[in-house]
Amino acid sequence: MMRIFKNGSCRKCALPALAAALFLSALGGCAPVLRKNGDVRVVGDIVKGDQERNVSITTRNQERLASIALSDPDEDVRQAAVRLVRNDQVIARAAFNDPAPAVRITAIERIRDDAVLMGVAMTNSEPMARLAGLERIRGDRNYYEIAMHNSDDMIRCSAVDKIRSNDLLYGVAMSNSVSFVRISAVSRMTSQKLLNIITRTNTDL
Repeated sequence: MMRIFKNGSCRKCALPALAAALFLSALGGCAPVLRKNGDVRVVGDIVKGDQERNVSITTRNQERLASIALSDPDEDVRQAAVRLVRNDQVIARAAFNDPAPAVRITAIERIRDDAVLMGVAMTNSEPMARLAGLERIRGDRNYYEIAMHNSDDMIRCSAVDKIRSNDLLYGVAMSNSVSFVRISAVSRMTSQKLLNIITRTNTDL
């Protein structure tokens, strides 16, 4: 005799679904271990394998973490170590020198020194890292410095988008060496007096 449940399903139909759920649950504990050595364990997804990796770092020894953050061959392992290391010099080295942009950005998110962040925004060899540094910086004077002197024109323009001071925007509009940065500065200005001066003297308009 087949038992019918209130929702219209039957026990005979429910059993295969229950068995499948139990099977998948058991498999969840059998995700492939892609790497296990020393203080690092990397586990893959049961279906996606190496395409989806879960990194665990068991040590909290700061010297060991620094070594992993700076020299491990795997990008995601370095990134995980950067999140745990507390040495500011190690974090800065990762921000400037790691070959992977994602690791640099993770390091930049942990930098607290404004001078180091300015160095990142001005000189980092990775454009996305410069943008990440810019996002961590505060103050119109710093944005003005970046807008006027950064070697990457797009970073200059991004810095202009953060400036609120009409006087500083006027300075960018009148003397920046990049025309579209000057135009961007003008578009953000709200002082009609300064805009009138620019209209009479600025060749970009």
